[in-house]
Amino acid sequence: MNPTEQTKQAIDNLLSFIEQSPWRANYLEKLHQLKTKVEQPCVLAIAGRVKAGKSSFLNALLGKDLAKVGTTETTATINVFRKGTPPDPDKPVLVVWANGRQNYETKDFLDSLQGNDKATLQKAEGIKRLEFLLSDSIFDEVTLVDTPGTDAIVGDDGDEHQKVTEEFFNLRKRHSEETKAQTDKADAVIYLTGQVANASGQGFMQEFQAVTNGGSSAMNAIGVMAKIDLSDEIINQRDELAASIASKMQHELNTVVPVSAGIWRAMDELQKNNRLEWMQLKLKELPTEGLDYLLRQEKAYYSTSTIFERFFSGSKRPPISVEDRKALKGDLPWRVFVVIARHLYQYSLEEAVQRLNEISGVNRVMETVQKHFFKRAKILSCYSVCNDLRAILADIERNRLYDLNKEVRSRNEFEDFIRSHPQSRSNPATSQKLMGFLKTYLKTEQEAKELASIVERKLIPEVEALQLKLQQTDENFRALQLIEQNHDFFTDMEREELFALFGMYGNSTDQLDQDTLGRRQQYWNLELNLSKNKDRRIVAQYAISAYGSL
Repeated sequence: MNPTEQTKQAIDNLLSFIEQSPWRANYLEKLHQLKTKVEQPCVLAIAGRVKAGKSSFLNALLGKDLAKVGTTETTATINVFRKGTPPDPDKPVLVVWANGRQNYETKDFLDSLQGNDKATLQKAEGIKRLEFLLSDSIFDEVTLVDTPGTDAIVGDDGDEHQKVTEEFFNLRKRHSEETKAQTDKADAVIYLTGQVANASGQGFMQEFQAVTNGGSSAMNAIGVMAKIDLSDEIINQRDELAASIASKMQHELNTVVPVSAGIWRAMDELQKNNRLEWMQLKLKELPTEGLDYLLRQEKAYYSTSTIFERFFSGSKRPPISVEDRKALKGDLPWRVFVVIARHLYQYSLEEAVQRLNEISGVNRVMETVQKHFFKRAKILSCYSVCNDLRAILADIERNRLYDLNKEVRSRNEFEDFIRSHPQSRSNPATSQKLMGFLKTYLKTEQEAKELASIVERKLIPEVEALQLKLQQTDENFRALQLIEQNHDFFTDMEREELFALFGMYGNSTDQLDQDTLGRRQQYWNLELNLSKNKDRRIVAQYAISAYGSL
């Protein structure tokens, strides 16, 4: 199927109906917007609570520092990354102000939005969104939206920013509202959570529920554990934990990926500046007990205690000075430094880099985002539009038709009143005018029934059938990807069967008889229950569904 053309046809059918209905003013503009949206890139929102690591994650995803990252909460509102070229390279960002004004600004202007002082907050109060125009090919099909986060804290600087001024309480509230609004409007969403409390994943699930408020779907959402570096336990069990959470949340999330954007950012900077080898040489000068003591906590790392010097009693080298320790850590976040330091100390440089890159998870998340979003962008966009069409039809069915039936009853009552009124016989011209007015502005019972029939018997089934087609097309697409990625887990005959079933060769399975369909469903149902390979089980589930829809 061509999802774009079929979705546009569904919009045109609803447009034709609305143009002849009493509800033009209610839906016509929205439907024209949806028709434009079908042709536009898929909108992928990155959502999560404040300080969940969204900006670091986005920079890792793009491979460049575009989203602001800092130790204080950034006050800028919505950041949109889309295809385009700014007219002036020195002013790369389009600022869309709340009052409707738009102008391009410099990077210095972006830097001025970092922080929580009063002047910064006043500036941020007037900004609706920032738009970054980029030439990267990934933006041909996808527009990325970096949200400010839910539960934002803005206000005067103080201990943990607890001194929130009343003057700027509305900005904090607006950040949360805008994040939720952008998430609701997006075609697909990456949900980020910050620290995972323990290896049970309970913290992830609690934070996820707080961010999504139960509004997530596995069709268009993935979860990201964005700060796995905050716990050695989580680092060591990251893959098992991600798989466990994904299994528990299979209806809300397509998959869950463990990531340390902080480690990716640090490794990128350290490698650019050729500091890794120097760090390793410095760290390996330390006795194991001394390193363990220093990395126990940040306070101990900067300690001048004689306890640390005892670890060097049998060494020819002097203890590493506080100044050298400061130079070694640099501006790295403490836990990021600890993880990198331990790996550099324990492994060769090449192996340490490989292991740290695996912990960062950037390559894996890039592959996941490519697979789940960029390659499915058009299907996700069309599915989102179909959901909007179904919502319009639900509103018509629940509210407009109900109001219309009330009007029909009122018309009948008016007609009875006009016929029975004494002046109707003495002044038939006035009576005819009143009847003509009712005929012009109020539907008859038959007309109301015809409108209801079109909505309930034609338009709703048409949109719901398209939603199912898009879901099936999406499942087929993902199934084909899994088969290609797990080539050796399927026999030649199985691959040939599944390629045909999932549409690689067109609809070549349409002519199968019911007995054959039943046998193949039984076969894949058996594989679903017996196979030890997770991806093979997923493909088996898709196959059962696909055969059931034939």
